[in-house]
Amino acid sequence: MVEELKKKFKELQDSFNALFEQKPKNEELGTDIIKKQEPFFEKLTKFSENIALGFENMQKKYNEDYNKMKISFQDTQKKWDEKIKELEKNQQEKKDEWKKSFEEWKKQNQENLKEGLNFWNKTGWRLYIQMLLGTIPVIIILIIIFNLLNMFF
Repeated sequence: MVEELKKKFKELQDSFNALFEQKPKNEELGTDIIKKQEPFFEKLTKFSENIALGFENMQKKYNEDYNKMKISFQDTQKKWDEKIKELEKNQQEKKDEWKKSFEEWKKQNQENLKEGLNFWNKTGWRLYIQMLLGTIPVIIILIIIFNLLNMFF
């Protein structure tokens, strides 16, 4: 963009230089248009140079700001990538820890179940039969007592 402006102003300068080359003809006619216009052309040249410098400065500032933003974005992206990796690592550690504790709990429950079944197999049926054998005479005695009470009262 700056280069295009420089080219256009260069073309203007060349066209005005062509007018300067016609100076002898103008002097012959008794008019010196070019001398009257030289201050204007000098001001125009300075103005065009100032515009070109302004565009160059603006482009430099834009490039600097763009590079700063790009670096800032890259830094932020790196930080988020690190945080995501750290969170994934923590999540995996928790998952492994939970899996390990679940396996321990499962193993302990299986052992408790086996112990309970073994205890029932060894002693449970005997205790059940002993309980029945103990309660049957008690029930018979209670029935006899109630019948005797009904007879007397």
